[in-house]
Amino acid sequence: MDDNANPETMRDMNDIRKLARIQIIMIVLFFVMKFGRQDILSLTSNNTIETVLYSFPNFAEAIIGTMTVTMVLLVARRNISFIRDRLGDAGLYASAVLIAAVYVISQEFNLHALGGNNLYDGNDVLFSLIGLAVAWIALLIIRPDYPRTH
Repeated sequence: MDDNANPETMRDMNDIRKLARIQIIMIVLFFVMKFGRQDILSLTSNNTIETVLYSFPNFAEAIIGTMTVTMVLLVARRNISFIRDRLGDAGLYASAVLIAAVYVISQEFNLHALGGNNLYDGNDVLFSLIGLAVAWIALLIIRPDYPRTH
């Protein structure tokens, strides 16, 4: 029987699906905020709204990145005994946030341009940190797992 068609495997993937749904929501919000911000800004001159609109992509990127790394680590832990034996839930979640943090923060400081051209902005760093914190809290609430096969 194909492992992908196995009902137990499909049930085991529920947590990964939850993380994917969070990513989809954040991607939709990312595009709405990024491409709708000029229209929104034309209606107001509020500096706080402007800051949120321009820095929201960093918030979204931190959450999307953390969820992506979490899914990769969950699959790795399921399939690689070395990782499975050494990485519990708390360590996996902390590792995912740390790896995502290195990526998003180093991008803000122009250490790489993997996410596109970036201009340093303290608000972007702040929103990235807030996004990482929200992602960490979400992981602690959801407690995603991808149990190993029997």
